[in-house]
Amino acid sequence: DFSTIMNTILKWSENGCLTSYVKVKSMRAVMNDFVGLINILQKGIGKRKVSAMPRSRTVVKPKSVAPKPVGSRGMMRRAVSATSLSSIETETKKEDKKPSTTKSREEEPSEVFVDALRDQVRDKLRNLFHAVKGLLKNSDTDSECKDVLDRITFLLSMENGFLWNNAYASDQLDDVSKNV
Repeated sequence: DFSTIMNTILKWSENGCLTSYVKVKSMRAVMNDFVGLINILQKGIGKRKVSAMPRSRTVVKPKSVAPKPVGSRGMMRRAVSATSLSSIETETKKEDKKPSTTKSREEEPSEVFVDALRDQVRDKLRNLFHAVKGLLKNSDTDSECKDVLDRITFLLSMENGFLWNNAYASDQLDDVSKNV
């Protein structure tokens, strides 16, 4: 969506009709927000401590079905030795312990973690998008303006995107800081 927005604005500027789609008087607010975003990134991205493990790539597995009783593991022979019975009990205990230990690791992404740079960048980016929305003219009548406005609104409200998903946003900033 972001690339489509930028390509549409680029097309307007190349065609020489940017002023018919954009309120030029409101351009200062957009540029101030853009410069503020760049300044925050410039100050913080070099000092950023990158997380060892990605936060957003951890997959939460669905909850498993209730464990089966020991006797329902399949066809068991009637004559069972004491050592085989003890091994079945230890296997069951190990299986019971595994979900509880892996469950805490799998639920880590839902934890709240503080990332000041992420929060500052998202605030500036939100302000920038709102300023660009205010920049558009004729969004009621022109289909291209309406499309750009709808795409910006979608970007601002997308739950799994940079503006609302903490883990994804922090991971993206980590990736950028690795490339600096």
